Amino acid sequence: MIKKILTVGAIVLLSACAEMQTSEQQMETKPVAAAMSSSATEAKVAIAAAEKARKAAGAVGYEWRHTAKQINDAKAAAKKEDYKTAIALAKKAEREGIDALAQYHEQKNAGKMN
Repeated sequence: MIKKILTVGAIVLLSACAEMQTSEQQMETKPVAAAMSSSATEAKVAIAAAEKARKAAGAVGYEWRHTAKQINDAKAAAKKEDYKTAIALAKKAEREGIDALAQYHEQKNAGKMN
């Protein structure tokens, strides 16, 4: 269930990031944006997904302590144009956020007696 929710969330996030441009707008795009590699874009998307997963776990009080640091390290790596490291760190942080949320759902009724 959580995987489905996160998958739908990721799809919504990616579709929100996509921009529809007319041919005139495409011509006005700065060369820097055109020079952005697919690795840079992939790193940006991976970091956004990690942030979303971290915030979801944090909203229920189950954010793991190293997740935010990994996201910050991923951002720093992306800034240095080390996209491979940025993507790896962001994916690890996203996995931690997903796992933390799953942990919450598994344990939320652990202390209750029937």
